[in-house]
Parts: sequence; structure tokens; C-alpha cells
Amino acid sequence: MANDSGAVRLSRGLVLGAGGPVGRAWQVGLMDGFARQGINLGTADLIIGTSAGAVVGAQLALKQGFGAPPRIDAAPPVFSGTMVDLATAMARAAQSSEPELIRAEIGRMALNAQTISEEASVSRSIFAPYVGQAWPSQLQITGVNARTGQLRIWDASSGAPLERAIAASTAAPCIWPPITINGERYIDGGVRSMLNADLATGCDIVIAVSCFPLTAGDEAGPAFFKAMNAAPLAELDAVRGSGATVALIEPRSDFVVLTKHGTAMMDGNLVPEAYRLDRSQRSARQNRFAAFGIRISKPLKKYPVRF
Repeated sequence: MANDSGAVRLSRGLVLGAGGPVGRAWQVGLMDGFARQGINLGTADLIIGTSAGAVVGAQLALKQGFGAPPRIDAAPPVFSGTMVDLATAMARAAQSSEPELIRAEIGRMALNAQTISEEASVSRSIFAPYVGQAWPSQLQITGVNARTGQLRIWDASSGAPLERAIAASTAAPCIWPPITINGERYIDGGVRSMLNADLATGCDIVIAVSCFPLTAGDEAGPAFFKAMNAAPLAELDAVRGSGATVALIEPRSDFVVLTKHGTAMMDGNLVPEAYRLDRSQRSARQNRFAAFGIRISKPLKKYPVRF
């Protein structure tokens, strides 16, 4: 693609991954820090949002701005055994040759769980800024069909209300209810992958933001997280294999410790600190991502870039 000066303009994709309310706060702090340095990742040609990333992606695409910790709707208490069962099932799906069958099992768990009502969930304050908003043309949001376990991607052509698509993508099984869109019920897009980075195939430059450490070798983390990391890493390698330049932003060790190696991502009490950790950007980061602008001066590093 050439711009008015005749120079080739490389297409840019931004992938924002899952991470619960704490991961969302971390992403918001990250985007706010970038914005204060004049870097607007919302100018991407394609934004892929999954779960927490769906909320942040919509905020970026709609140019709603950042600058404060996100307001979080308190999640209802969930038995730890239920969450272990859920995470174990997700890890099994990540390693399975027939992952959709296991995701359908997770969907059944979600459909049978005792949660607040679907309409009460969609009416939560987190979704209020998106009610009645037109779909941004570059935004895609992921979900998983609770009945079939299949991936569902919503965009401006899908006919889904923006707030319902975001609610579906953030419908963590057994915590929030599945969300009905066009007669089907959907659960969190993170059930398919914590990144879904393969959906950015076709972009020349892809920046992926993971709320979980994918390459840092977190030996203290639970085994099921290690299993779930395989899919996002394979996706990133596939995107690179298509010819794209890929950079992965993943959290530093202080965020990993704060979230108890990913197991406390649903703890709303951690939101202010998670936001603060990555709001304080170092000036060197601006140089690392200067290539995300219209003019491409030099390629991004492969990955990782730990913030």
C-alpha cells in the first residue's frame, strides 16, 4: 500500500489479549503511558480484542482516551475448585487435536453455572460506554460458541451490538453468564486462546500485548498456564512465518508477582497497582515502537519486550 508520497505504507495489527480485570488495568496503564509519549496504538489498521483486550481495544478504536484506572465491576465469588477445573479444561483444549470438543465442555460448564442473569451482566457499568456506539471499522472481537466450542469473530459487519460482543468476549465461564447474540450463546474469547494472534495474519507489522508472561519462563506459575501458553506462541510464530514483523509485549516480573503468577487476575483489589505499574513508561519504549507509526524506519525486534 502506498501513501500520497509514493512510499510503501505497511499495514499494522494490534492484538490485545485476555487477562481479567487486573490484566485490563495493566493494558490501560500501558496504553496511557504510550499515549503520553505521543504513541497511539489505536491507529492500527486492525485491532483484535479478546476478553480484557476487547474492552481496551474498543476504547482505543473509539478514541475514548485513558488517564485513570478503569472502573471494575466486582466479580462474584467463585469456588477455587471451579476455577482450577476451568483452567485445567482450557489447558486440555490447548493441547488437544480436537480443541472445540473440550471448549464445548467448558461451554456446558458455563451454561449450567449459577451466575447473575445475562441481562444484569450486559447492564454492568463496564459496558455502558459502548451502548449504542457504532462499530469501529478496524475492530474485531473474539468469543467462543458455548454450544459448539467454535471461535466467533464479531466486527462491523456482524450485526452484533458492540456492548454485547464485548460482554460475550469477557464472559469468563462460571463467573459471568454466556451472552446471547443472534440466537446463540457465547463465552469468553480467551477460552480459545489468550491472544488469538493468528487472526492478525495478513498484516505487515503486528504488536501483540499479552497479560501473561509467554517467553519469560515463569517456573513458579501453575502448570496449566504453561500449557495454555503454547497456543499464543504458536500463533505468533505462524504470523511471523507469513512474513509479518512481530513484537510481543509481555509483563515484567513485578506484575507477575502482583498477580500471583496469573492466578489473581480476577482480584479487583489489584487494579490500581496493576494500572500504575505500566503507566510509568520509560522513554526508551518510544524508540522501540516508533516503527508502529506511518513511516517505518527499521524493523521491530522479534520478541519479547517486557514492560
